[in-house]
Amino acid sequence: MFITILYCTQGIMGLPMKDFYTFITDNFTPLVSEDKNGMVVTLNHKRGTIPEGKVWMERAKKGWTRKPLNKTQFIIVNADLMGPLDFIHKFMSLDEGDYEQLRKTFITIAMETIDRHLGGGN
Repeated sequence: MFITILYCTQGIMGLPMKDFYTFITDNFTPLVSEDKNGMVVTLNHKRGTIPEGKVWMERAKKGWTRKPLNKTQFIIVNADLMGPLDFIHKFMSLDEGDYEQLRKTFITIAMETIDRHLGGGN
């Protein structure tokens, strides 16, 4: 039996704004794995009933930016989030206007997970 929970916070002019961050962190566990190419953040559904999502990252290279680099700078090079996106759509009825905010939320979660993995986060 599934219970639908509305994930909304107060948005602009009193309109509800979808809280993707809370919904994702409530329903998925992010895990980090490393290989010679970089790191992968895998979003595993807590009940294991949907396909996992993956975000691939590589260490930033000198030619990618003019700013000085340190060992802990990563760039997202690919993502496969169809499982999590389908799951979120079922509960939150996504529309075209939601995808930019949702994309930023996935990036935030991936970067926070890498920070924690490298010892820089809580």
